[in-house]
Amino acid sequence: MSAAKQLLDHKLLRSLSPLCDLSPDMLAELSAKSQIEQVPSGATIFKQGERDHRTLYLVAGKLHLTDASGKTTKLAANTKQAQQPLDPNSPHTCTAVAKGAVSLLNVDTALLDMLPESR
Repeated sequence: MSAAKQLLDHKLLRSLSPLCDLSPDMLAELSAKSQIEQVPSGATIFKQGERDHRTLYLVAGKLHLTDASGKTTKLAANTKQAQQPLDPNSPHTCTAVAKGAVSLLNVDTALLDMLPESR
C-alpha cells in the first residue's frame, strides 16, 4: 500500500469515534502523526488473523469486511458505520478488501491508546 501524506482536516477527525472526544491540542498532535493511505481497487487492506499496529478508518470509497464464517459486510465512507475504526481487534477478526479505490485514515494504535488517558 502506498501511503500519501496529506494534511488532515480537524473536521474529518472530529467526525470519527472516539477521536471526536479529543481536545483541540490532542487532535493537532494526532493529525501531525497520522496519514491518509490511498488503496487501489481490489487490494486487501488486512487479513483475518493478522496483527496490526494501525487503527484504520474508511474516509472515501467502499470496502467489504468478511468474517471467518464467510459473512460479508459492505462498508461505505460517510456512513455512521464508517465513523468507527475498521476491525480494531488484533489479531483481526475479518478480512478487508477495497471495492474500488479507497482512502483510509491510518492512526498508530499505541498513540491513540495514550491520548484518551490525557484528556
